[in-house]
Amino acid sequence: MTTSQPARGLAGLEDAGVQRILGRSAVYELLALGITYPTEASVQRLVDLAEDLEGHDILKAYGLAPRLAAIRETVEAVEVPELQLEHNRLFLGQVLCSPHETEYERDTFSKAAQLADIAGFYNAWGLQTSESRRTMPDFVGTELEFLAMVTRREAYAALRGWANRRKVARESADAFMQTHLGRWVNAFAADLRGVVADDAAGRFYAALARAIEQFVVMDVAVAGVTPAMLTLRIPRPEDDEPMVCMDDPNPMLDDDTFGVMDEAEPDSEVDLPAFPSFE
Repeated sequence: MTTSQPARGLAGLEDAGVQRILGRSAVYELLALGITYPTEASVQRLVDLAEDLEGHDILKAYGLAPRLAAIRETVEAVEVPELQLEHNRLFLGQVLCSPHETEYERDTFSKAAQLADIAGFYNAWGLQTSESRRTMPDFVGTELEFLAMVTRREAYAALRGWANRRKVARESADAFMQTHLGRWVNAFAADLRGVVADDAAGRFYAALARAIEQFVVMDVAVAGVTPAMLTLRIPRPEDDEPMVCMDDPNPMLDDDTFGVMDEAEPDSEVDLPAFPSFE
């Protein structure tokens, strides 16, 4: 049974708690946009989100204002084709920096179990990764987008006065941070910062890496969860056995979408954007 309270609708958007949740969701979405293969539409959406978040309480609480300012400054100083080239150089071919959680897992035999567990989180929300875009469930952009979606659902439940559903969404996000994204984001960010190019596109990805690390680490701390950290760095191209990409991190995107999943938001009196990376 779902515990219900009087629905607050649009008026509830002014509530500080709801604003905090929506702020977290917007930051997760911005970071997912940044790490996903860039298009004109995705970059414009990233810039729009950065503008919308200026002065938001979540940036003050998490100390993120300088990080998002750096993202906006660097992305506005580079052309999308340059970002695409750097994205491919980092994440394709020999894979200078793996964007996949299971590539940071020390236990090779646990990779399949980890992938299944990640898919289980998605399935619990009626979601699955898009086969047409050929991206693995453990892609960092997919994990960030999943948390953007779950926190958006938490805000929606709060607005409708659905206490139990809000609790479920919050617990799902906390569990996902503890068992997945929170375990490897430090290693990923460190790897990414170490291999970015010394040019405009590289400066964007360096700024993005710092923002991803700081935000997720802060969100983990606020949630009070304690992930078992992964620190294994992937082999470099100069190593004996260079890493080979397991999938294509460049999803085939429509101009008005990002990510690798599709899902439909339930009908509501509050406009909450859908997340097109699940289907």
